[in-house]
Amino acid sequence: MFVGRRKELSKLNECWKAQGQKLVAVYGRRRIGKTVLLEEFMKDKEGISVTAFRGNRDLLFKSIINLINNFFVPSGPGYFFSDFNEMFSFIFNKSLERKFILIIDEFGYLASEFPEVTSLLQYYVDAYKNKGKLLLILSSSSRSFMENDVFGSQSPLYGRRDLSLKLGPFGIRETKEMLPLLSRNEDIFKAWAITGGVPLYLSLFAPYSNIDEGVRDLFFDETGYFVNEVDLIMLTEATRSDKTAMICTLLATGTDKLSDIAEKAGSYPTLVKSVLENLEKLDIVEKELSVSPAKRKPVWRIKDPVIRFWYLFRYPLSAYSPETMMQHYLLHISEFLGSSFENLCALSLPYILKEKPIIEEGRWWGGEEEIDIVVRTMDKELIACECKYISGDLKPEVVYTLQKRTALISNDEKVSYIIFTKNEVPDTSLFPYVSFYSLDDVISTLSGE
Repeated sequence: MFVGRRKELSKLNECWKAQGQKLVAVYGRRRIGKTVLLEEFMKDKEGISVTAFRGNRDLLFKSIINLINNFFVPSGPGYFFSDFNEMFSFIFNKSLERKFILIIDEFGYLASEFPEVTSLLQYYVDAYKNKGKLLLILSSSSRSFMENDVFGSQSPLYGRRDLSLKLGPFGIRETKEMLPLLSRNEDIFKAWAITGGVPLYLSLFAPYSNIDEGVRDLFFDETGYFVNEVDLIMLTEATRSDKTAMICTLLATGTDKLSDIAEKAGSYPTLVKSVLENLEKLDIVEKELSVSPAKRKPVWRIKDPVIRFWYLFRYPLSAYSPETMMQHYLLHISEFLGSSFENLCALSLPYILKEKPIIEEGRWWGGEEEIDIVVRTMDKELIACECKYISGDLKPEVVYTLQKRTALISNDEKVSYIIFTKNEVPDTSLFPYVSFYSLDDVISTLSGE
């Protein structure tokens, strides 16, 4: 079942229907659905789809030749090419006669094995620009590689792409569509929060009507999918450091300043910074800045929810049984979901404030004070938001504290307040100047209901 990506599919079809040669970039993290999107796009079209791999140059080159021959001469003797120059010359020349697609998936692997391919593609893209009919699609899991090495200002293909599609994670609407066995919004949110909305990860939870059972099987069982998946992500060249696991554990448990991470990891700040910057390139961690007026230096946090979940619930308890891990998870999952709830609420704000153009949005902190979400709008309104993913009634102190903290940063601005809660607030009449939204409200808003 193909879910989501309707806008991206429409853009690809527009390129296919357009006259002349087109060059398209498709990129996004691993498991985000690039291949699924391209397979759906190719269903009713002619073309060649190559998936590159590392480790065996000869096998890779021969496999591409076989794909070309299967497309152009499915029966009878095929063509032979001695190098990529001959291969690309043949492909682009064929595009003078007929319209077809060439997809090179994991283009970074091909470029690492054959560094000349990017420059060769530049030559042929330029040479056939006004006469060829080829739709060339380059796909990669590395954002930095595509943005810097392939299409960056110093790269051969700079300024030559006609369309760029960066695939992000699924939202709540697609999560609901992928997990039809879940009926409660709380479970849908939990699945989205743990998987980060990554399509493949969501699909692993599709057989489960109980999310916690899925967590046990997929994360805590020794044969669980994520045991190997996280190892695969964290053992790449970009993250290889004996301090990586400790740094991620510290981030997952709330240590966010560079100096504090270095001290607790028993390492030099320069080394820790290098590890963090490598993880940042992979979209595993991110540097966060406080909205104005900023009172503190930037902090670091884990951006990838699966990695954060792993280093909070699985890695520190690796020596224990799945049952013990599960008990720890059930005791502390609400804490994990709290920050994910902030992210979900932030996603809903453009819809809630649709008539108020947002010019600044983010978290604010100064000293011991913090506001979950601060929004400034074009008409000089400051909107302070508190996100409380806790069971039970909302205490009035939450509102009073938000008002006190907001006074620290407001500057002759109109001030409004929003409280996001897990459950419905029974009586909002005490605070007529505050807007209240429950988890159900947020999910309804993001689902277009």
